[in-house]
Amino acid sequence: MNILTLAPAFMSGTAFLAIVYHLMIYSRLKQLRFNLTFAILSYTVVVYDFFTAGAYFSSSIVEGMWWSRAQTMVIHFCGIALLWFITDYIHHRPRKLLYGFSVTLLVSGVLSAINPFNILQNPSVPNIKHFDFGNGLYITYYEVESGVLASIQGLLIILVFSYIMVIIYQYYQKGYNKQAKPLFVVMIFLFIGIFNDAAVVIGLIQNIYLIEYVYTSVILYSTYVISKKVVDSVVLEQALRESDARYRHIVEGMSDGLALLDNTGKISYVNESLCKMTEYQSQELLGHRLSEFFDTENLARLENESGLLKKGKRGTTEIEWKGPAGSKIHVLISTAFLFEKSGRLKEGIVVVTDITERKRAEEALKKLYEETLRISEIKSALITFVSHELQTPLVPILGWSDLMQKALNKGLDLNQVVEKEGVESIIRSVNRLFCIINNFLDLDRLQRGTFALKKEQWLVTTLLTNALKEVTEIAQKKNITIKNTCENVAIHVDGFRIEQVFINILSNAIKYSPANTLVEIYSERSESTYSLLFRDQGYGFSPEELRDVWQPFSPVFLRKNDTKIPSTGIGLRLTKGIIEEHGCRIEISSPGLDQGSTVKIGFPLEEQGILYENPT
Repeated sequence: MNILTLAPAFMSGTAFLAIVYHLMIYSRLKQLRFNLTFAILSYTVVVYDFFTAGAYFSSSIVEGMWWSRAQTMVIHFCGIALLWFITDYIHHRPRKLLYGFSVTLLVSGVLSAINPFNILQNPSVPNIKHFDFGNGLYITYYEVESGVLASIQGLLIILVFSYIMVIIYQYYQKGYNKQAKPLFVVMIFLFIGIFNDAAVVIGLIQNIYLIEYVYTSVILYSTYVISKKVVDSVVLEQALRESDARYRHIVEGMSDGLALLDNTGKISYVNESLCKMTEYQSQELLGHRLSEFFDTENLARLENESGLLKKGKRGTTEIEWKGPAGSKIHVLISTAFLFEKSGRLKEGIVVVTDITERKRAEEALKKLYEETLRISEIKSALITFVSHELQTPLVPILGWSDLMQKALNKGLDLNQVVEKEGVESIIRSVNRLFCIINNFLDLDRLQRGTFALKKEQWLVTTLLTNALKEVTEIAQKKNITIKNTCENVAIHVDGFRIEQVFINILSNAIKYSPANTLVEIYSERSESTYSLLFRDQGYGFSPEELRDVWQPFSPVFLRKNDTKIPSTGIGLRLTKGIIEEHGCRIEISSPGLDQGSTVKIGFPLEEQGILYENPT
């Protein structure tokens, strides 16, 4: 027996050990599927070595033909296993070309085994090869002339070899230099073996077939490379596991909320802080799109942020997050989206910061600022009012006083210098000053809760008649008609204060109405309320002004000052306070600017000691 015939037995044993080794690795690390395909590749080598040993022991052309066809078939199966091993090793996505090569190799292998119409071998043309290497080393190959299928198979092997080289080169170009270099070495080994065997077949050289030795070399070298990669993968996996543990510890411990998005835009992970912040359970967030938690306006702002991210810009967005039961949470969202070249979302990270308290502080600060501005306007208006309203009645007082002082200095009789009209002017001015001062004092008493009422039984018509006497003169100056059609009832009130209210309302109605207009006084009555209404055809109020109409020195009165008619709103505020002290209600309505206004006082028919009766 020639010692060369022992080589296939040694090589098949080596390949068998490789099968067991890689199957054990695959059983523990199923994510490394290339161990399985490499075990299958090693198995085809074992089968090939078995058929090679049979060829070495052949003693006739018939036996040699049979073993040769079996070898050719297994080489094709080996090619399929090699294709899929390389694909798994470099994480290459299977494509139509890969499936096409696999099917073609399978069909070619089957045809090699059955050799229909002698398309692989021509038994009528023997081609026996005998090589004597000396020292008792020799080998004889009982072969026949190759058929047309052998030429086609040679071309197929070249195409498959080229395809594998291309995908390995693409893998190399992607930056996997270290991982791709061993594959180039394997392919060089295979090329040497294939080139040698092809040269032996056509008679270019006299040598033994090397492919079985190349297979063994490939198995040993690849096992070393794969083992190293497996160790690297295990080390990397352990490092990733530790990194993941640290990452989760950091993420779960952070005060900000965190959400991860998958390539469909749905939430795939949320940390505990986000759940607490939004008052949702994790299962209520997972699997939902981020857009489901924002209204239309806030969603548009978030989509604008996404558009900026596609352009490479970064930023944060203040937005309102819809919580359970319609609640809203002010949050600051920082997003980082990873897009594919096509523009489709690959994955995303969303960091959510609760700024509700900050927004409340900002709103409080804004209100404080607005209140400060309002107080500043009130102060300015008060200064203007004091300089005008107090100065106006002082002018005649000072004027007449100066006149009387000069007359006395000259020894003149005051009865001849000062007429009745001058005295009345002084008295009116003093009364006006008293009225202004008393209004401020009454307003202060209302605010301090020390305002006192002296209630008695009064007829509404009596109080209105007294009030109309006070305003008749100013109404006549503007030719304003006052029409009174109210129902006469008896009420239990502080007559002086209610009369003061009527005077204030009528004075304002006349003061802020154009000349030649009408002021109406009428009443309404329901089962529980008697209402007295004062309607004018004056400047009116806008909806915004009506909100501040009861505030002294508010912008509504500053606007009215543009009419050159002095106003502070103190009278209205005092009117409201007096009415409310009686347990009644007062309201002002207006269709709009320059469309007049209506003041309505509602007296409950019986409430807090107030009793309304028909006059007897």
